[in-house]
Amino acid sequence: MNSKGEILLEQSGVVRSNCIDCLDRTNVTQSFLARKSLDSQLQKMGALSSSESISISDSINDIFKKCKLILMKIYCQQLDCSLHIL
Repeated sequence: MNSKGEILLEQSGVVRSNCIDCLDRTNVTQSFLARKSLDSQLQKMGALSSSESISISDSINDIFKKCKLILMKIYCQQLDCSLHIL
């Protein structure tokens, strides 16, 4: 949406990633796709210029990393796994 509340683009599909050969590689793939998608959305909204990326923006990248850690902790708690995340 733009500042006038007009819809600029609508979602026309989804990206699905199956478990590759280990959870870490699947997470890397999903994280890459999420960052690219978020970059595109923020650029279209004007929050980032076409040359900017959340990967090189310290404040946004820090928030992204914190959210990732929180989700990993929740995931481990649900699975009762022995992995300890700082």
